[in-house]
Amino acid sequence: MSTIRTRESVALHAASALLSSYEPSERFDVLEEASSRLAGWTCSEYRERFSIEEPNIPTEQIAKDLLALLEALPAHPSLALAALAQPALDAHRKRTTGAYYTDFRLATDLASQAIRTDRDTIIDPASGTGILLVAAVRAACGDDRRASTRMVAECICAADLDEIAIRGARLSLASMCESLSAIEHLDSRLQVIDSLADGPAAWPIASSSGFDVVLANPPWERVKLSRHEFLKSNGVDRHYGHDYEHHPKHYQSARAQRARYAEALLQVYSNQGRGEVDLFKVFLELGADLAGPKGTLGILVPGGLIRSLGCAQLRKRLWNEFNELDITVHDNRSRFFSIDTRFKFLSLVASRATSNPAPIRLSHGAGTAGGVERTSPTLIGRRTLERLSPSLAIPEVRSTEEWRLWRRMAEVGRNLGDADSPWHPFILREVDMTRDRPHFCREMTKGAVPVAEGRMVAQHWFGAKQYLGGTGRSAEWRPSPFGSSRVHPQFWIPKEALPKSASERITDERIGFCDITGQTNERTIIAALIPSGVVCGNKVPTIQLREHDHSHLLTWIAIANSIAFDWWARRIVTTTVNFFLLQAMPFPNLEPSSLPARHLGELAERINRALSGGQPCDPWEIAAWRAEIDARVLLSFGLDLADLQLMLDDFLLLDRGQPSLTGEKRSTVTRDLLLSITSEVLGATDSLASERVEEARSIGAVPFVPAEYASSIPHFGITTNAIASST
Repeated sequence: MSTIRTRESVALHAASALLSSYEPSERFDVLEEASSRLAGWTCSEYRERFSIEEPNIPTEQIAKDLLALLEALPAHPSLALAALAQPALDAHRKRTTGAYYTDFRLATDLASQAIRTDRDTIIDPASGTGILLVAAVRAACGDDRRASTRMVAECICAADLDEIAIRGARLSLASMCESLSAIEHLDSRLQVIDSLADGPAAWPIASSSGFDVVLANPPWERVKLSRHEFLKSNGVDRHYGHDYEHHPKHYQSARAQRARYAEALLQVYSNQGRGEVDLFKVFLELGADLAGPKGTLGILVPGGLIRSLGCAQLRKRLWNEFNELDITVHDNRSRFFSIDTRFKFLSLVASRATSNPAPIRLSHGAGTAGGVERTSPTLIGRRTLERLSPSLAIPEVRSTEEWRLWRRMAEVGRNLGDADSPWHPFILREVDMTRDRPHFCREMTKGAVPVAEGRMVAQHWFGAKQYLGGTGRSAEWRPSPFGSSRVHPQFWIPKEALPKSASERITDERIGFCDITGQTNERTIIAALIPSGVVCGNKVPTIQLREHDHSHLLTWIAIANSIAFDWWARRIVTTTVNFFLLQAMPFPNLEPSSLPARHLGELAERINRALSGGQPCDPWEIAAWRAEIDARVLLSFGLDLADLQLMLDDFLLLDRGQPSLTGEKRSTVTRDLLLSITSEVLGATDSLASERVEEARSIGAVPFVPAEYASSIPHFGITTNAIASST
């Protein structure tokens, strides 16, 4: 996959190109010259004050040329200097350290939210080259150089593991000052330390009144060493999914060293919850420790903070200690970081400044050329959230209407994880694709069973793809013929090599679901009936219910694959449907033996037979059954057509592979069929939707077909002005 270029790197391309022919030390000489020119003193004075050797290159003209380039940028030159001072990190180094430098737009936005006055004492405990601190001074002082000078001299503190980064922080902050003495005062508060290991004790101010503002964009990486990353860092060219042909020397000792560090952190930071130690979580707890009684914490963190089980204790601490919580959800489509554009992260501003707890303010942000625009905040009442979400997981709603809809579904439904829920799932990962790999074989042998992977599972359809060849991410798969559940796996495993729990489980059919997913994917929840005699890899956890009843399993699958359940799930899922999240999702309050539940199971049975029967089947007939399921699940939550329309606005990737109506940019055949059939279930008529469905059918469009299967679906249809006879 190609490396994603950030918008910042594009904006700074000419400036970076100017510096690219120089050695790292020479680039710093140029940047310090440019900083001195902005500040108004000679760089010789600056170098003398901080014992920096005179350069071997003519920095004056290069710095002059550099500043001319920076004048055209949408960012202040001091922010640009901080960005240009950042030590180069390749893609692998970024992944292993979790260090992704702060984009100037995010820095400016976060600082403007967190800073109140130019008297605020401010610390960044993972400062890098100081871009957040520069943004903080800019937010408080604007172009007032006297105020900036005083603030830098008296109020700014920074720490980083990298001495070179601290040098960059000093020069970028110096560029806003009018006195070298201010930088001398600052220099004593620029520390090259491990902020996590040293903790608040490294900062005397924190032991008394704490800081007014703590700003941070900490590393987003677990304190754990994997074989894959260790091999990559030692020059082995590989990708995830490759077999381990190398036995890395010193891997175990390096891994043990990381484990000791993680254990030491857990002795100091007590709100880390379950699972592996994650640096962003530890830095967030450190930030809460550093913030004063009326302090504010402004931090950039992954989206898991508001939803994952491992962050529940941190959410509780934020909930109890900070009376104002402003959360902005971002994705990376604005190319803030060189990571997947779908990645979700948050800017969190938590304040102790007020005495009474206020509703949570949840916004969504999008990057512009020079900053961040955010939606109007949705106010989420604390008492309501605590009642509906005991772990304090916050749904990612975009409006008051979505918050009301999410809340109504949570109130009407019953959480799957409730002990008395008839749909309570007993979830198991059957075999591990890494740990059990030594037992796998590439060809079927006597006594071996096929290993199901996520690619083989589509909604209602097991065996949806067949393995062709290759390994890992380069493995090739093709869609199965529509109506066929032909099982052609990448791996087989002998029965005697199966864990006992899996060996017993595969004698029965059960539910399988894809746990790797995305809230912006075409669909998020993907579940199908797994037949006996097949074992599932760890990315397809399986579910058994209290009663091993075929119809109950199919009813569960029908509800899980519905638009209503999927929409609710998309509010709390980012990239993984883990067990904690699944058990917190509501199912309609239906008893499995009730008539409505049995009818859903019957419709799912028809779909299952059609897709797995090995015979030609009518995709429009399947679509009609699926639309009826969606309509009846909607009804079981007490929702109506307007709610469905709001939900469908979230599924922007539906029907990508289908032909569109004349004059329209994309097909809406699934949406139109759902509106038409839901209207009929509710005893009404939507003539426009029905007409659009007929027109779409006439040009070969088929509803509910994922884009990757569009070319394999036969385009013939049935009349759609009536739904299944049992309606």
